[in-house]
Amino acid sequence: MRHAAPSPWSSYVSRARAVGVETLVVASGPLASEKRDLHHGLSMPPRPPVADYFDAATRPAWLWRWLTGRKMT
Repeated sequence: MRHAAPSPWSSYVSRARAVGVETLVVASGPLASEKRDLHHGLSMPPRPPVADYFDAATRPAWLWRWLTGRKMT
């Protein structure tokens, strides 16, 4: 039976056990979500498609409310 190569995380777990850590929290990094966001066309700063500009131009009342309404933070 072949054994998989040790994970890079195994050294962190070993070190945590050695010093008596009972709970180890592992948070996922932004890399996976960034890759997914890029796949779906999201970017920073946002670059809306040309169709969105046309859509806004054909709805002047909505555009005015959006420009003069409550500021988003």
